[in-house]
Amino acid sequence: LEERLRQNAGNPGYLYDTLKIYLMMDDPERFDAKAVKGWMEQEWQTNLPRTINREQRGQLTAHLDALLEQAPLKSPIALDEGLIQNSRAALNRVPLSQRVYERIKQNQRSAGAPPDLGLTAAAGPDTPRALERKSGQPLNSGVSGLYTYNGYYQFFLNENPKLVGQLADESWILGTAARVSSDPVERQQVADGVCRLYLDDYLRQWQELLADVQIKGFDSPNAALDILQVLSGPTSPLRVLIGTVVRELALDKPPAQPEAGTKPPADKSLTDKIAGILGKTDAPITATLQPCGPDPRLLGFGAQYQREISGPEGAIPLLDKTLSTLNDLYGHMNAIVRARETSPDGGVPQNLKDQLGTVVNQLQVDAARKPPPLNTLLNKLALDSADIVRSPRDRLNAQWKAAQIAAFFQNHLSGRYPLVRSSIQWNNAGPSAATGAPPPANTIQWVGQAPTAAVTSPVTGPPDAALAAFGQFFGPNGLMDHFFKQSLQPYVDTAAGAWRWRGPTGPEQSITPEALQAFQRAVVVRDAMFGPNSQAPAIRFQLVPLELSGDANQVIIRMDGQTLAYTAGQAARVADLQWTGTSGQAQIEFLPPTAGSPSQLNEAGPWAWFKLLDKANPQSLGSGRFRVTFQLGGRQAVYELRAASGFNPFDLPELKGFRCPEQL
Repeated sequence: LEERLRQNAGNPGYLYDTLKIYLMMDDPERFDAKAVKGWMEQEWQTNLPRTINREQRGQLTAHLDALLEQAPLKSPIALDEGLIQNSRAALNRVPLSQRVYERIKQNQRSAGAPPDLGLTAAAGPDTPRALERKSGQPLNSGVSGLYTYNGYYQFFLNENPKLVGQLADESWILGTAARVSSDPVERQQVADGVCRLYLDDYLRQWQELLADVQIKGFDSPNAALDILQVLSGPTSPLRVLIGTVVRELALDKPPAQPEAGTKPPADKSLTDKIAGILGKTDAPITATLQPCGPDPRLLGFGAQYQREISGPEGAIPLLDKTLSTLNDLYGHMNAIVRARETSPDGGVPQNLKDQLGTVVNQLQVDAARKPPPLNTLLNKLALDSADIVRSPRDRLNAQWKAAQIAAFFQNHLSGRYPLVRSSIQWNNAGPSAATGAPPPANTIQWVGQAPTAAVTSPVTGPPDAALAAFGQFFGPNGLMDHFFKQSLQPYVDTAAGAWRWRGPTGPEQSITPEALQAFQRAVVVRDAMFGPNSQAPAIRFQLVPLELSGDANQVIIRMDGQTLAYTAGQAARVADLQWTGTSGQAQIEFLPPTAGSPSQLNEAGPWAWFKLLDKANPQSLGSGRFRVTFQLGGRQAVYELRAASGFNPFDLPELKGFRCPEQL
């Protein structure tokens, strides 16, 4: 008992019951053998392992009965007063209405509340063929029996006044400060508070169940036809579910009264079960408390469904019109499925597509006027119906359009460097060593260097693609990579040099060769310019100086915070470098500077190193090696660039001129 009190300070219903039994152990006058047995049996049912069989449980009960025959009992162990005070403090922080409500919920099973109402029971026997739970919960689960029409009238309205009367006089459990007046007005206020808590949960339970309902996915055209046939039929789960909701929320309509002169028998077992948990009480059960009044939110929630199944006299109910539209949808879908089965290339006549589109649009308009979840259910049904009868290529194009990949490319990459390379003629516009005249306004100078003759790039030309957008489009699990893996990979043979479509063929089945080539080119870019798990582009490579000619005695390359200097006559060494584009600058400088001739070649922006290499006329030497030659003012520096792969990642043919298809 003490262990349970310490473990359940935040569970007022259980804490109250346990504290009551604990106090009885030291109070022979209030010791109630029936209450002790009820608590122990509930404890065993909850906490005993399943390995304890029925015979062993019976033996435990027999031992407990033998002990309780000696009642009243008094524990030889002194009670823990500190634990009692802590438990009372925890309970006194909870309003009496909350404690009553927690007790009702806790005892609903043992005190005879109606069984739970599962989704199948609420929507009819055809439910498994057409509906499912978003949460994955089983169809036989749903709303607690406490929050049903019968739960309200047959259980809650009886238990609320009983428990208010029994728990109001609880000073011996919670201390004298917790005593509640026997004033009927005060007790009615407690009962009203319980009603508010109960009706809040009543509405929430039904809202949550309805929000968790969805139509089963269309695994195939024939499966879609079966689902539509069920939903539009005379025992439609949608019709049955809405009828159930209306009936269960009509708490303002009490059940029919018994005929005059008769009186329903009192449910003695119900009172006995409650007494078995509560034990004796000093206060009489109050029979004068008023029941809960109608809740406007609950009635309003139910009224929107009532309007679906009933209308003005002689008018067709709204839901019947909707189910008629579903029946039309079934007919048009059936015609398309049969036409596709008999067509050599799987094509469908355009007139059948147009007829289906008309019904789909009508259903979507109808769905917009419905209360939830009918609005989302019907709208998704319309979209799924249109999708399932599309050709494979149409479905892929719908997915492609929804992903907005082509729009992203157009907004962020199209016409930008390095996808488009400039053909600008470079000028020697650096400041004169003799005059110090500044370069023209349309040039970019290296930041942080002493003034010296330089060749700089004009501002004109294609704008740079942002590194983040480039990575989001081409990188691992980026837009192109993700779409290919999710939607295309099973239908493409990637083993051959040029990818080939291996799915269904025909004008309505396969994507165009140009679209397939775009995905293959994107994979080459991904593998050449990205690590395996990062959308930040990065290229590792090596540079080896081969030759320095002219009157220069030193050449220096600066790129992304890395500096590579080579002095004429020095033994060549391999330099490991990495391009990331994050510094936004790249430079090659010949020393010593000469008067009247440029000594630096500067580029700016995330692709600055690429632009320097564009001027270096890379020539393949085979095996992933390239000869790059930087020339400036009669001076020349030659390097060997070694790439990790057999191609030049800084000059990919697959990247230059890349085009993203508008359609597949």
